[in-house]
Amino acid sequence: MADINPSTEFVIHRVQTEQDFKQWIPSLARLLLICVNDDSYSSLGFRAPLSEAKATEYWESLLSSFVGPEANSVLFMLSRASGPGGNAVATVHIASQPKETHAHKVEVRKLLVDSAERGHGLGRKLMDAVEEYAARELGKTLVLLDTSTVSPARAFYLRLGYREWGTCPDYSTNAAGVLHDTSFFYKKLACQDPGC
Repeated sequence: MADINPSTEFVIHRVQTEQDFKQWIPSLARLLLICVNDDSYSSLGFRAPLSEAKATEYWESLLSSFVGPEANSVLFMLSRASGPGGNAVATVHIASQPKETHAHKVEVRKLLVDSAERGHGLGRKLMDAVEEYAARELGKTLVLLDTSTVSPARAFYLRLGYREWGTCPDYSTNAAGVLHDTSFFYKKLACQDPGC
């Protein structure tokens, strides 16, 4: 497993092997449980109360997305440098599109931060790492994402320089089962290719 952007307090990890991924599944499942069950406004694809078994099953179902010949996503986890290995306090992944006409972009999925670790700038650290990796390693020039319009995440993405290009009424339900509008965002990345 490669560690990138280490700091004195937190370290960002990127999954590269099946063994790496399996090591992180218990803490990824715990993180998903916290974000779904503790935040009724969250819109992460699950209803509360989310069970540990269902959270674990979700992450296990993504193995081929992160590792192997069919992989189209890159998973980042952030842990405390002083803590045990494999204990994620935040995570995010990016997915590429298989279509040739969409090869220039990635989509941000499941930015999760442990509620006990919020306020340390972890979401920003992960998003900075994702953008740098997408541009430098994958040659991408556009990042897309969406979030609930009423979520604090909307203001967070605006602060990071994402542009809101539209909203869809009643696009999804939150963890409590209430319909909400969803905001869609994009951010253009600086081209890292010397030929630009």
